[in-house]
Amino acid sequence: MSFRLTIILALTTAGMSCVFPRIVGSIDYGSVLFVSLPLSLLWLILAIYAFAKYRKRGLWTLLGLPLALYWPYITFALYYECYAHHNCL
Repeated sequence: MSFRLTIILALTTAGMSCVFPRIVGSIDYGSVLFVSLPLSLLWLILAIYAFAKYRKRGLWTLLGLPLALYWPYITFALYYECYAHHNCL
């Protein structure tokens, strides 16, 4: 796989991880994780591949990090705040 294709795939996957749960439109965080977590894991695999093959140039895949981890972070932060501190309504 070429460098450009790797970067495009990684950034597209990260963008889909952030956008697809909004398209689903569900407030159920289980379904949000069901959609975004596999895409985030795919982004991680592409980032590791880019680091292994392209070394320093693979750092460009980190531009997708905020997009890829947005929904998993929000979901786990809400879960932690609700259940660990007993702040659920």
